[in-house]
Amino acid sequence: MLTKTRHAWNSSKEYAEAGVKEYWIVTPIGKTVEVYYNHDGRFDIDAVYTDFSDHDLERMDDDDRKDVRLEIPVSLYEDFFVKVRDIFVNTDGFQKN
Repeated sequence: MLTKTRHAWNSSKEYAEAGVKEYWIVTPIGKTVEVYYNHDGRFDIDAVYTDFSDHDLERMDDDDRKDVRLEIPVSLYEDFFVKVRDIFVNTDGFQKN
C-alpha cells in the first residue's frame, strides 16, 4: 500500500522535474492545506494552513489568533490569494475510516 507521504514524495520529484513551481496537499478531514514550493528542483514545505472554525478562533488568545493565516498566496501571481475556508466548503461529510 502506498502511503500518503511516500506518494507525495514520489509525485513531488516528478513535479519538480516537470518544472512545477508549487503544489498543495489538501486534507479534508483535518481541514489542512500543506503548501510546497520548488526550490532548485526540490520541494520544501512553505506552510500548513488550517481552516479553524469561528468557535475555535474565538477561543484563541490574541497571540495565537495573529498567527492564523486565513489566505494562501498563490506563488504564480503577486495579488492572487485563496481563502482557506473556501477550499473546505461542503466537506463536513468527510470522515475517517
